[in-house]
Amino acid sequence: MRKFIALSVALVLLLALACGGGGGETQAKGEAKHVAQFLDNIFKKGDLNAAYQMMASEERAMMGMIPGFYDFITGKDNDAMSEEMRLMRVMYEELIPIPENLIKYEIGDPVGEGDTLTVPITFSVPEEDMEDFFKARIDQETFDKMENLDELDAPFEEKKKIIKDAIGQAKSAIEGETFEMETNTNNITLIKKEGEWKISFLQSGLMENFGGF
Repeated sequence: MRKFIALSVALVLLLALACGGGGGETQAKGEAKHVAQFLDNIFKKGDLNAAYQMMASEERAMMGMIPGFYDFITGKDNDAMSEEMRLMRVMYEELIPIPENLIKYEIGDPVGEGDTLTVPITFSVPEEDMEDFFKARIDQETFDKMENLDELDAPFEEKKKIIKDAIGQAKSAIEGETFEMETNTNNITLIKKEGEWKISFLQSGLMENFGGF
């Protein structure tokens, strides 16, 4: 299950870099609204397919080569999907909406001209070790099962229940909590193709940080 957790954290941090503040698109100006809409689709609406369509075509093609990826983003849940993808989909759906006290973001004004713009991003995440935080607040049996889910000899529905229980306890634990936040800045690149602005992780150099996944 550590692999699932690492992938989820990578996804959340990667997308946080590409998006703006807690107010969503109403906080963004001009072309920066595209990254705010991207955020809304992923973190508020849970519409991964809409977010996928906002990315540059070459990056969609690259991600589409991952076995089961398109089924994952469209939300299909059937035996044709690998159990890993199905469980990751359950985890994603339980995480939405992402609590605002875990990630805060601000979108700056786009910089550049022509068909390529750079959008500066400031994001904040808790300084606290969240694994330790959750371990102290999720019952030990559920935490252990969640952490070792990929090795657990159990049917899919039982694993699905473990995920729901663990994330439900985690979200209850952080409700109303105020964390000391650490901030960082990065940029996301917008490119215009066929008259439409698209998000490019590759040109932003962000994908390189997650090559190990």
